[in-house]
Amino acid sequence: MTLDELNKLKSDAQKDESRSRSHKALQDRLAGIRNGDKPLMAAYGDLNSWGDDPEIKASIERVINEHGADLLRIAEMRQEAISRSCAASARQKQAALAEFMGDAA
Repeated sequence: MTLDELNKLKSDAQKDESRSRSHKALQDRLAGIRNGDKPLMAAYGDLNSWGDDPEIKASIERVINEHGADLLRIAEMRQEAISRSCAASARQKQAALAEFMGDAA
């Protein structure tokens, strides 16, 4: 190898090492958010005020965008379950009222 090639290899290694440290710091910060006391959206909203690297928010946003349809489907299914539960409760109460009204008549 020539001296220029060795210098380029050294430079590339240093860049990779720097990127590795940067991504490790992001990983640690994300783990802190995950393990923190705040709900995700509150912690996410605070990211701007913490002066954090914008890559932290971008990392979270990439995951949300990638799995957005699944997240929305989960929210949709939860609302559907609540709707069914409320409808069943209403039917039971209406049946109880109808039975009482039938007995009273």
